[in-house]
Amino acid sequence: MGKIERKAVSLSMKTILLVEDEAITAMNESRQLEKEGYRVILSYTGEEAVDIIKSGPGEVDLVLMDIDLGKGMDGTLTALEIQKIRDIPILFLSSHTEKKIVKKTEIISSYGYVVKNSGITVLDASIKMAFRLHESNRQLRLANKNFETVFQGSPEGMSISRVSDGVILDVNRAFARRMEMRRDEIVGHTALELNLWADPGYHTRLRTLLKENNGYINGWESRFCQKDGTTRTILMSASLITYDNEPCIVTSSRDITERKIAEELLREQDERYRFLFENAILGVFQTTPDGHVISVNQSCAAMFGYDSPEEVLDSINNTVSGVYDNPPERKEFIEKIISNTTFRQFETTFRRKDGSLFTGHLYVWPITDASGTVVRIDGFIDDVSDRE
Repeated sequence: MGKIERKAVSLSMKTILLVEDEAITAMNESRQLEKEGYRVILSYTGEEAVDIIKSGPGEVDLVLMDIDLGKGMDGTLTALEIQKIRDIPILFLSSHTEKKIVKKTEIISSYGYVVKNSGITVLDASIKMAFRLHESNRQLRLANKNFETVFQGSPEGMSISRVSDGVILDVNRAFARRMEMRRDEIVGHTALELNLWADPGYHTRLRTLLKENNGYINGWESRFCQKDGTTRTILMSASLITYDNEPCIVTSSRDITERKIAEELLREQDERYRFLFENAILGVFQTTPDGHVISVNQSCAAMFGYDSPEEVLDSINNTVSGVYDNPPERKEFIEKIISNTTFRQFETTFRRKDGSLFTGHLYVWPITDASGTVVRIDGFIDDVSDRE
């Protein structure tokens, strides 16, 4: 077995395992490579080369492999064994020029084939190209691994489909779980075939939107169907990518069904509140704790002699204390409300726009923020002058 000399090596120096059964050829090639700044380990058989790779992990940066290696394993079999042990660039160096042999090496390694006696300049350039290709492949594998980690680990449903025909090439676990289907039930089919989307024209519209927005869209709302036919609403982002050398669309989507339901309920509640606010017989109002008017309804405006809520807002632009016959009373009411943030009822005398007075029952309740601070006073006024 070839002896590995362990000596100080610069960080930039690359170590080459030269596998060559002809001793004179091996020594000559070794000297040429060392002159180019490489550290060389010699191996005269395929078996020996495999043992060197096994015994010295990380010791070798590139394998320069002859094809004819005597009685034992030839270069192609040796290369296959080395690849099982470690990801390392293997560059074939041989006197063979037959097309059949060259093609055989291409299947095993994509790092190149150099014909012997091409000269050290060609060999050195081929070695450097092999190193660059290996680094590019490493970076690509890392990028693919990172993409796969993000893709499968994302809590949002993700899918990859071909632009040309819409066939789904991959989905992550979140996507399959949302659809209530297995991954193998989805991959290889189109969304139309699986009836995934409530709108059959989804894929065509998605491609159009991507084309109109430079290959990227964000926040597109759509609806999909689960396996049992239940319709859900999603918020989607999509981007054009190249996947397996084909133009594809990668999508990321979030189920916002519950949010949409909550928004609809809130809208309905707001509409009901607005109806009651605008049509209530009692005067309804909202003010800040310091007395600035936020809103009043028509009944409240009329109660104080104004034609509309807008006129109230325009006229009482500083504080509502002026509508009290005894303005300091409001400050007392507010202090009581803030000290005990519950519904309170008061009776007081109010002053209309024309200066006339009326007795009203004031019903108020404070609105607080998350910290418990009163930020708004809501209430209504009942004119009880005629009941006295």
